Amino acid sequence: MLRRRGEKPTARLLSRALSQADAGALARLRAGLRALGLREAWSFAGPAVGWQLAFLRRDGDVACRLLPARSPAAGVARVPAEAVARLPPALAERVRAFPARAGTHRVELAMRTRRDEAHFLAIARELR
Repeated sequence: MLRRRGEKPTARLLSRALSQADAGALARLRAGLRALGLREAWSFAGPAVGWQLAFLRRDGDVACRLLPARSPAAGVARVPAEAVARLPPALAERVRAFPARAGTHRVELAMRTRRDEAHFLAIARELR
């Protein structure tokens, strides 16, 4: 369902397509990212990724993305080196473990625990 092109996912579709844990994580992350002042926009990224939910800054650039079609749901962000330096030490170490290209780490976190959700929100806070 979330990997086929068509109308963007609705709350009803998400509740049927996601496990209870993934639906809860997605709901908490959406609320947290909207509270940071980010706007959400659905887009289809092809059958391999499926529908993704981008969170946009005020200038329209993408701050981060959520991939609800993955199980568990995942969050993706591109974190510049200067933003990594402002993160808490344990999280900064985790971000540095991801490969960097042109001074930017492409971080992909599976939302398995509340700790993962908190880490993703901390990254989004730095990128907003």
